[in-house]
Amino acid sequence: MRYSYLNNIIDTHKGNHFTLGLLYLTLCQQLEIPMYGVCLSTHFILARTKDYITDFNDNDHLKHSILFYINPFNRGLAFSDREVNIYLKKLNINVSEKHYLPASNKAILKEYIQYLINLYKKPEDDWVIKDLYRLSDVIDG
Repeated sequence: MRYSYLNNIIDTHKGNHFTLGLLYLTLCQQLEIPMYGVCLSTHFILARTKDYITDFNDNDHLKHSILFYINPFNRGLAFSDREVNIYLKKLNINVSEKHYLPASNKAILKEYIQYLINLYKKPEDDWVIKDLYRLSDVIDG
C-alpha cells in the first residue's frame, strides 16, 4: 500500500502501476504531450494520441486517435492494442471498449480512488474508505 500514493513515489523512487502511470500522465500533460490514462481492469496504462481530446464520449474518434500505448510499470514500454488483447485474454476479463480507450482525468481519478478503496480491508481503515468515498462524491460534483 505504501507505493500507492504519489508522494511516496517521489520520496522512494518506487511505485506501483497506478502511481507510476499518474506520474507519467502528469508530466506529459505539463509538457503538453497528448497522453491519457486507460483503465485496464487490474492495470493502468497510458495512450498517446495524435491530438488533444475534448470529447470522451465519441468512441470512434477516441479509437482512431490512439498512436500507441505505454506501460509505465514496464519501463515505459510502448505497445499496441494487440498486446492489450493478449493481456485481457490472459486474465480472462470480459473485454470492454473502456479497456482500450483514453479516459478523462476525472474518470482516471475516480478509478484511482476505487483502486485505493480496494486496498483497504481492515476494520480500522474504515475512516480512510469513508474519506475516499467522499472524495469520489466531490469529483462527481
